[in-house]
Amino acid sequence: MRTVAAGLLAVVSLALSNPASARTTRVHVTGTTQVIEMVDPGRSWLSGPIGHTRGRQVRTLSTPDASSGLPVGVILATVNVVVDTRTFEGWVWGRGTVDYGDGGFSMIFAGDISPAAVPGGYVAESRFVGHGFGSYKGYQLRVTSREIVAEGSATFEGVLFKPGDN
Repeated sequence: MRTVAAGLLAVVSLALSNPASARTTRVHVTGTTQVIEMVDPGRSWLSGPIGHTRGRQVRTLSTPDASSGLPVGVILATVNVVVDTRTFEGWVWGRGTVDYGDGGFSMIFAGDISPAAVPGGYVAESRFVGHGFGSYKGYQLRVTSREIVAEGSATFEGVLFKPGDN
């Protein structure tokens, strides 16, 4: 009986001292982004009515709402696109970083493209997953973005996962 109690006490002690036992905090995040510049147009071509773009680099200003607890940051994204020029339907994917100066997030994203109610425009709705670096190490960011591409602006909403305190 003593060995069972000692074993149980050891497991409980390990669980209480283990960083995995700390609670993760979820913070609702919202905000906007605005394209600052196209760093590199990448390579674009048509294959019949299908437009392709690979490796386009875009720098964007990210402005989270104050309640998000995130500062203003700069996103550098490499974007790939396939779109049907007849219907403006397609998909977008890529990777990038959002930099807050003292750290940020390395992100991947993927989404769908659909026609927009603006001349020559379309809407890209994407899902982003980011893993923190620098002072955000251990954090994870999951957001959905809706961008009206002709305007170069987007709104985003999602969850910031903050690691628990030990």
